[in-house]
Amino acid sequence: TAAGVAIKSAIDRADELSKAAQKIGVSTEALSALEYAARLSDVSLQQLSTGVGKLSQNMVAAVSGNKQLADTFGTIGVSVAGADGSLRSADRVLSDLADVFQTLPDGTQKTALAMELFGKAGRDLIPLLNGGADGLAAMRGEAETLGLVLSGEAGKAAEEFNDKFTQLFAVAEGLATRVAADLVPTLNVLLDQFIESSQETSAFAQSVGILT
Repeated sequence: TAAGVAIKSAIDRADELSKAAQKIGVSTEALSALEYAARLSDVSLQQLSTGVGKLSQNMVAAVSGNKQLADTFGTIGVSVAGADGSLRSADRVLSDLADVFQTLPDGTQKTALAMELFGKAGRDLIPLLNGGADGLAAMRGEAETLGLVLSGEAGKAAEEFNDKFTQLFAVAEGLATRVAADLVPTLNVLLDQFIESSQETSAFAQSVGILT
């Protein structure tokens, strides 16, 4: 039973990571490694996904004419586009940002910068970013050693498994619904009979009480 629960939990984690990676535009491998590092910094997958998703939006905005964001990335020396002009992956930009945050003193300005780049989740990501790029790389190495880095194929397989599991329960639910629909009229008749019988019994008991 314990093994079954552990396996299902691992499948659910893979499913969640795969879906989250698609939503924020990073690879499942990258997100699963970051999720381990985030866990060690008391940062939830939700907080991580929200922050990285906002970073992706800001990267696009910076190369699409948002001068404020372009200036912010330029001031801290982090490139959001490669030499060929294509947008870099958000996890690589996050790694560069971690080096920047590692050198900044904790305080209002650091928190403000985090929230500008990562949205409201930025302040929650500061403990993760404070480890720098080397810290993130070390955590990725640990995650790989522990078997926690998930391939895209494994993530998709977990999604498919849980979808089929949901479909299986839906089939059982549909069967129960049809059976219940067929039984309800008969059950209503039985309940009416029970109620009528109960009322007659109560009336009889009252009559006996009066006579005695």
